[in-house]
Amino acid sequence: MAPSHCRRLGLAALVAVTVAVAAAVPGVAAANDAAAAAAAAPDECVSSPPRVVRLNPDGLFDAAPFGYTQLSVDTEAGVVYLSGQAALLDDATVVPGDLRAQAKVVRENILTGLAAVGSAPADILRMTTFIVDYNEETDEAAIIEMGEELGRPSHTVVGVRALAFAGMRVEVEVTAVVPAAKLAELRHCRA
Repeated sequence: MAPSHCRRLGLAALVAVTVAVAAAVPGVAAANDAAAAAAAAPDECVSSPPRVVRLNPDGLFDAAPFGYTQLSVDTEAGVVYLSGQAALLDDATVVPGDLRAQAKVVRENILTGLAAVGSAPADILRMTTFIVDYNEETDEAAIIEMGEELGRPSHTVVGVRALAFAGMRVEVEVTAVVPAAKLAELRHCRA
């Protein structure tokens, strides 16, 4: 197979011949312009990609009425930031229960958010967990379990007096890596 620079020279020669034909045959100029544009930038993005893509994926409650989004993806750094995930259903209803019961729903919500950008627990870089009235003796086991199930990332636990909705016991923010294939899709680039 010819080296890539030879193939590109061949494509340039084909474009030059097409230009000559377009000058002689009416109506071919538009096709020629499209071919020249494709030859000029074969590996570039179709449009200027956004630096930050914001998402509210199905399965998580719609955060837009509250003035934020569930996920923000930095398409240059290849990182996704999940807003604090809590024991909320997609209609923003708080799931009742103790810390362990709510932590199970939080894990599911985190997995839903990660899946929306093609990420998995192994891609998590760090978590910050906020627990209402944190008690090391009664809450530590549930937090350790959640960390282990989510790949044992860097993890900070913060005790707080309250969270956004009454009845919420735990909220977890996550930062994770986004796979290259999904980043290309988010940037609207050609394969």
